[in-house]
Amino acid sequence: MRFIRFHILFIIIAFSFNGFSSDSVFESNERSAVTIGFNTLATDGNSVNNYFIKEIARNNLSGLYKTSFTFNYSYSSSIEKSENGVFKVITTLNGEKCTGDVYYKGFDLSDILMPDMADLRIVVSANGGFFVSSGFEGIKFNEQNVAEFDFTFDYPEGDNAYSIRFENISFYSRDGDKKEFNRRINLIDNYIASITFLKQAVDRFDSIDVQNTDNVLDTYIELNELSRIFQRISECEFVDELHIRDNYPKRYFDVLAKFERKLTSYRSVYNQLLNSLHGIQLHENLADCATKYVELIGHELEMSQEVTHSYSTLFYQMGRIEYENSDVTDFLLGMDDIYSKADMDYSELPSESFTGLVLQKYTEKAENYILDQKYYLAKGVILNAISLERTGVSDYETTALLDLMVSKANYGIYNSYLHITDRAIEIGNYDLAEQYLDKARSFQVDNSSSIISDASVNKMMEKLVTLFVVKGDKLNEEEEFDKALYCFTKAGEISNSIDRYNFNYEINKGKREAVNGLYRSRMMEANEMLKTGSESSAETYLAMANSLLEDNPDLMHRTPDILEVEKGINWHFYEKFISDGISSLSKGDYSVATQVFTKAEELNSRFRFENTGRIEAFVASSQIPYIQRQCELGMHYIERKQTEKAKAIYESCLQLQFKYDLVNNGEVQQSLTALNNEIFSRGCAQSGVEFAKLLGHSEQLIGSGDYVKAVELLKVSDNLYEDNPYCGLDVDRSRNLLDVYAPAAKYQTLALEAQKALKKGNHDQFIEIYEKMELLSEEFEIVRTKIEPMPLHYLFSIKNNLALLENTVNFYQANDKYDTALELLRILENNNISAKNARNMQIGLAEQMAMYDKSMDKSSDPKQNVEKYTEGHSWFKHFKKAYIKKW
Repeated sequence: MRFIRFHILFIIIAFSFNGFSSDSVFESNERSAVTIGFNTLATDGNSVNNYFIKEIARNNLSGLYKTSFTFNYSYSSSIEKSENGVFKVITTLNGEKCTGDVYYKGFDLSDILMPDMADLRIVVSANGGFFVSSGFEGIKFNEQNVAEFDFTFDYPEGDNAYSIRFENISFYSRDGDKKEFNRRINLIDNYIASITFLKQAVDRFDSIDVQNTDNVLDTYIELNELSRIFQRISECEFVDELHIRDNYPKRYFDVLAKFERKLTSYRSVYNQLLNSLHGIQLHENLADCATKYVELIGHELEMSQEVTHSYSTLFYQMGRIEYENSDVTDFLLGMDDIYSKADMDYSELPSESFTGLVLQKYTEKAENYILDQKYYLAKGVILNAISLERTGVSDYETTALLDLMVSKANYGIYNSYLHITDRAIEIGNYDLAEQYLDKARSFQVDNSSSIISDASVNKMMEKLVTLFVVKGDKLNEEEEFDKALYCFTKAGEISNSIDRYNFNYEINKGKREAVNGLYRSRMMEANEMLKTGSESSAETYLAMANSLLEDNPDLMHRTPDILEVEKGINWHFYEKFISDGISSLSKGDYSVATQVFTKAEELNSRFRFENTGRIEAFVASSQIPYIQRQCELGMHYIERKQTEKAKAIYESCLQLQFKYDLVNNGEVQQSLTALNNEIFSRGCAQSGVEFAKLLGHSEQLIGSGDYVKAVELLKVSDNLYEDNPYCGLDVDRSRNLLDVYAPAAKYQTLALEAQKALKKGNHDQFIEIYEKMELLSEEFEIVRTKIEPMPLHYLFSIKNNLALLENTVNFYQANDKYDTALELLRILENNNISAKNARNMQIGLAEQMAMYDKSMDKSSDPKQNVEKYTEGHSWFKHFKKAYIKKW
């Protein structure tokens, strides 16, 4: 989503060049800056920017309209000429830094405020006049805040002094920056909160009498808890992500170092004391120790509700523990070590019962929180207990109880959202009410195992719809139409989200009144701005009004008086568009002239200011020089033998000629005729050479027997004729060759497919293809005289393919398809494959056929049978001998 939106125009100082002695014909490097503040007329494109300004102003206690920051950037442009005469405009934008009000609680947020994208238009001038332009939208900056882009143009060479200007440049960022902004603020808040948290933790050492032998276990638990806090607070992600080691070491690291010194000192003294004691008396029982432990853990959770809102998250996080099995075990072994020094009887070690007692105390603490309606604290304690139980260190079973308590806490949190919603409704803050209803709905979805139904939320949302409608009606009466429209829009959104449509009539009625009232208001504001000479503000209000009209066509009802105002405002901009178009036309910027004339034409079509003759003439006038210049460019392409590009330009210009009714315009017709004649002349000469080459190559391929490639080239030559029907190409000869040799090409293609079928072992497909080949051979003499029997020889003459054919013969033989198998043997005979190489195939087939014939008719003469099969050919000598022998 855009957050920086502004329009500026800057001109890069021209660098003259004569003679093209270098590849670079223009270079420039400049710097610029823009200041961004809160925009009261902001559209969605400024919403994120406004959000940043509001948050910075709120937290820095500065005025909203006094808060701003400046985006500093540099840009470089060059025009490079390639060897083929194409010019490339290369532009680089470098986001350097943001300055001004870019700090939140002393931290620099300028990296987040840097734009992500840009829109702009680049205009190239030659010798002070417009030459060419190109618009860009959505140009992306990379991670180094650099955006690079380019475009090319082509024009005949000449001695020119070039310059570049940027128009309507706007920088903006996407919605993801808002998320990153909030994340950074959260880190900063946690960092600031950590200072207070550390100071409180250091103060807790004052209450520990580390040399008191009567509280050995209590001291052990307190020091372990402070060790946990030190470890957690020193590993917070803000340490690295905010780079506080380099930039903010004093406040955090001084207090952290003091904490560490205290902790080290106290643990050292405690360990010395513990090592010197023997036969100590323990005055704390395990239940008291468990209570002490849970109270210490709960301290941070409770503090999260007492500190300021921005500190609350860190304190709550510190009160939450994800227990690790090893940490719990080490803690319990330390307590066991203390017990081993006690000169007293005890029934069990802490490692055998302490965690069970802690779980019990956790549940008691959670119950008390629930009774006091401190549901977030209750849930924090319960989650700690669940985490401890999952380590499996304790045999104390509390799963069912903890699940029940989680449900209680979840219901409490859920109901607290609803209560806040109810209170927000009472004081008329419906946006806050909707916000907490959304929280309640999300919470219910995330905890649906505890909170099964969302009926309460839906009921309250239905109530909120009613209140939004009532408030919207009141705001309409007070002519606060923008706020009224917001209320009815919200009512509609909420109503749709819960599938309640019984308010549709009231919502649509109120929305219609708000939209029309707001439209009238925006139009009157635009009219007033015009009267005071503030044309840009008038344009902004008019855009807002038109946006309402586009978004709500079914709700609009414009009265006669407002229609007159609307027409008057648009008449002003109609004349302005015409004036801007004439100005652009005089500068030679025909594309921009066409755009603004077209806008004027659209307004005229809508409001019928005058007959269409004047504006149509202006639009057409912008096209005449454009078409002329394009035709000149087409001539340039012809000189470079790039006829296809010239043809594309001619077709495009021809369409423009008809579109803008310039058929009878002498200047346009002269340019188009000249280009067309040149295309025809140069194009036919080029086509004739190309056609002759294609035809000659085709005949060479025919002579070598490669009919497939020959036919492909003949088809290309035929297409070339279709594209150039008036160039006298010898199409009769090419088409005659195509007709004659197309069957031969088809036959060779089928032969290749047959070979592939053999390699895949697809015997049925092979026979199917071969039958098609036989049909072609029967039908076309060219196949019989020019190809056969060569293709089959090509298929089977090499050893590998002969093996494939043998496999095929065996396949048909095994499936009692003796006629097919015998036909394949005849193929080998016809292709001059020696009888010796086919010996095994002949014997195998002969034996199978002899057995089959004998089973069918024992009285038949085997010699007559074999003579019929072989037709007396000596090539089948192995077949004859095997058949008679097997009989």
